[in-house]
Amino acid sequence: MSAGVGVLALGTAGYFAFRALDEQERSEHECAAAACTEAGNQLRRDAGFFADASTATAAAGAALIGVGAALFFFAPPEQAGPQTGIRAVLAPGASALTVEGRF
Repeated sequence: MSAGVGVLALGTAGYFAFRALDEQERSEHECAAAACTEAGNQLRRDAGFFADASTATAAAGAALIGVGAALFFFAPPEQAGPQTGIRAVLAPGASALTVEGRF
């Protein structure tokens, strides 16, 4: 499950990266070599926000995929379902009948 959430986070990171590039491109129409209009400045701030969000979600996604892989490869094997058994013990001078189970 951790790896699945990590893949979703990487998809979200891709969306944020696309938005950052789009906002940056849009700002180029509002900025000359030396100065930007207020709209251009806002678009560049938005691009920076989306770029930061992309970086953060990509890092989180990569970490979650790593955790998922570690759990998959290093977790102890799951025990089989419930097991029950009956055991009879006969010995000179003693006898026993036990019922054992794991639930």
